[in-house]
Amino acid sequence: MSHSTPHLLHEVLRELVGKQEPIAITIHLPLFRKDPALRKKNEVLVRNAIRESLQIAQKKAGNQPGILARLEEQFNVLVPQLPLDKPPQSIVIVVSPSYRNFFALPFSVEKKVVVDRTFEIRAILYAVNRWIPYYLFLVQDQQIIPYSGIGTEVRRLHDLEEVFRQLRVVPDIEKPTRGGQNPDETIVAQHAFAGYASRVFAYLRGQLNFRDIPVVLIANPQELGIVHRLAEDIGIPPENILRITKDLRDIDRATAEEVYQLIQEWIVAHRRRLKNRIERYFKVRRVASGIVEVAQTAYMGAVETLLVEENFSVHAWTKEQIPLQVQLSPPDQPEDWHEHADLVDDIIEFVLQYKGRVFFFPEGDLKDYGRILALLRFA
Repeated sequence: MSHSTPHLLHEVLRELVGKQEPIAITIHLPLFRKDPALRKKNEVLVRNAIRESLQIAQKKAGNQPGILARLEEQFNVLVPQLPLDKPPQSIVIVVSPSYRNFFALPFSVEKKVVVDRTFEIRAILYAVNRWIPYYLFLVQDQQIIPYSGIGTEVRRLHDLEEVFRQLRVVPDIEKPTRGGQNPDETIVAQHAFAGYASRVFAYLRGQLNFRDIPVVLIANPQELGIVHRLAEDIGIPPENILRITKDLRDIDRATAEEVYQLIQEWIVAHRRRLKNRIERYFKVRRVASGIVEVAQTAYMGAVETLLVEENFSVHAWTKEQIPLQVQLSPPDQPEDWHEHADLVDDIIEFVLQYKGRVFFFPEGDLKDYGRILALLRFA
């Protein structure tokens, strides 16, 4: 299984959140990047982290030795695929008896090994929300070249590019005519590009989730107008479509910086839109604030959008009844309660499991709401 590129990160996280496994292992690992013995040192880091995770898993698996053997087999398949010669800054490995994958991340994470029944994804969620992933489509020689980006790191999506290339070839296309006369080559080319672009965006409609991810379009003025209209036609929110008018052969460093500046402006505007939604939801009483109210609504599957401050965590105990009972100090009868090392983590998992959205804000931005706020599906 190949590793997930950034444009797939949101979707893979949704697949993993709340997924119950006999044993699930998540390893967050910063890698060496500047050293003569680069691969050797990174292999040692990875092997040590895997050994540590398997030791923990062995204790948790108890009398199920088959599970441990399956985990070892998954690691043995995955390790040769890791980019240890030209590594990213960090890597996140996720393994269970039935699943294996890894994320190459262009930013630092602290080393952490988690062995549990569900995949631990909080650090990745923070990273994704600090470094908003985005799609980029460059029109070059009447072809649409797909990229994904995080920060100023832009990657060409070769698998998707091959699909686009196949969509370019449509047999027996009737050339447009003007009064029975063959039009000039420019009109034919424009007509062909419009048809090809329509097929590309029709394909994208069913393949990618654009709900909370900005899309950058780069093309000359005429082609930019065509792809912009098609992007709106497949349901990409207009506020998520960012445009750059340029004729380019590829995404150079200066353009990547220009794109990242647009993304930063989009983040500011996006947070402003969220705050406007908060005001509207307060008017119709579709808001829960503070850790207790938010936990109660999250466990009911009622949270549409969760807003939480970075680095906010709460050690708490809950009792499953309606409404959910939440206690922030050890209960007198602990056998009736479930302890949460971090209740905020579990709230995030529940929200994503029920197809909600999660956004992180700088510390202090949500202090008036108890540092955590939920916009609800119903009053």
